[in-house]
Amino acid sequence: MRLIHFAVTAIFSTVLIFSVTGMAAVATKPVLNVYTYDSFVAAWGPGPSLKKSFESECACEIQWVPVADGAAMLARLQLEGASTKADILVGIDDTLLANADKSGLFADSGIKLSKSTIPGGYVASSKFVPYDFGYYSFMFDTKAKQKSGKPYTRPKSMDELLSAKDLDKSVIIQDPRTSAPGLGLLLWFQAMYGTDASKKLNELKGKVLTVGGGWSEAYGLFTKGEAPIVFSYTTSEAYHRDSEKTDRYQALEFNAGHYLAIETAAIVASSTKKELATKFLNFLIRNPAQTTIASMNWMYPVISVAKGLPASYSSLKIPAKALRLSSEDVEKNRRQWTLEWMEIFRK
Repeated sequence: MRLIHFAVTAIFSTVLIFSVTGMAAVATKPVLNVYTYDSFVAAWGPGPSLKKSFESECACEIQWVPVADGAAMLARLQLEGASTKADILVGIDDTLLANADKSGLFADSGIKLSKSTIPGGYVASSKFVPYDFGYYSFMFDTKAKQKSGKPYTRPKSMDELLSAKDLDKSVIIQDPRTSAPGLGLLLWFQAMYGTDASKKLNELKGKVLTVGGGWSEAYGLFTKGEAPIVFSYTTSEAYHRDSEKTDRYQALEFNAGHYLAIETAAIVASSTKKELATKFLNFLIRNPAQTTIASMNWMYPVISVAKGLPASYSSLKIPAKALRLSSEDVEKNRRQWTLEWMEIFRK
């Protein structure tokens, strides 16, 4: 009995040692805390697939921390400061870069994107690495009907949208204080109309049914049939064509130009895992991550992708003109433009 007891004890001790060792190995696996917007990590978004792919090659764990939008994400980091647990932010719109850079909360990754597919190229600090881009647009529900049963006017220009009587209280937009697309719309008006932007925003107010806090909220109302038009991206049309097999929702095309949106990722200066974070940023800008982002985040890849893009991309019309303001110009005027927007929309 003593021999059996000794043997059992020895076996148990050995198993326990291996178990403890194994637990220690799991416990020491590095974890990257990544702040990003909520749709990026949704079940249908690229987050789950990117997490699985990167973890298979890094012997680490990606911990997504969803935040409503890029603007909200940056605001949260600025509030947390050096005490933040974030290692990386994914989803900083290029219009926020001057503000983000000035905060001093980001580290230089040393990564520079060469031969990008971004219209007009990309010139910015290597702290902020672009991983996708797109064009802002209004999405139009082709099957929506007025109370009279007539279809809504399909605007062919921004001015036509602003003047169409049947589109009063028929548009959903986002708040520029809490939403990157909301800010994008405000900047589109500034880039297109200049000193007349406030006048045109007053005209837009009459068309707006509601102002959502973020893209997901606003787009959800649109697909529920609350309004025939919502502010989004031209690539939203590709999503519906590919994933839902419908051409019901279509991007409005304005010849005067569409505002260009570029999304970037950056390493937080206080992170203790900068080497691993740099590997993740490099991972984001190469295949297959770029194909995953294009087919699940529904934005254009920043590198040339020979194959793997959804067929629906080929049916999209590239805007004739890409409008942009420098991040410095945005940083200089954003507060004043936002105050003007607030004054108009709170009346």
